[in-house]
Amino acid sequence: MMSHLLLVDDDDLFRESLGLNLIDEGYEVTSFASGSDALAYLNHGGGADVMLLDWRMPNLTGLDVLRRMRGAGPRTSAERVDATGEGLRGDHEGGFRRTLTNPARVTS
Repeated sequence: MMSHLLLVDDDDLFRESLGLNLIDEGYEVTSFASGSDALAYLNHGGGADVMLLDWRMPNLTGLDVLRRMRGAGPRTSAERVDATGEGLRGDHEGGFRRTLTNPARVTS
């Protein structure tokens, strides 16, 4: 079985499109429109192999989500999804393994 991914992005169209592409590639995908919803899922025992986080979301940015997640203890690898490419320096210090640009292209 392929990896279970958490996809967190406030852009409904992007989240749905990327989620469907990932499902087509065989991944299990759980999607959230906000960082707070994703954190609630993790704090209530949910998990995943990898989390794809939008960098710029209202209320909680991707980095905010990652910091809270790390503070609470869930151990899910986090990838940053960013449309602008801004602020790429320091991702590893923030805990992101890598940055994916948006729009993302899924390939096997």
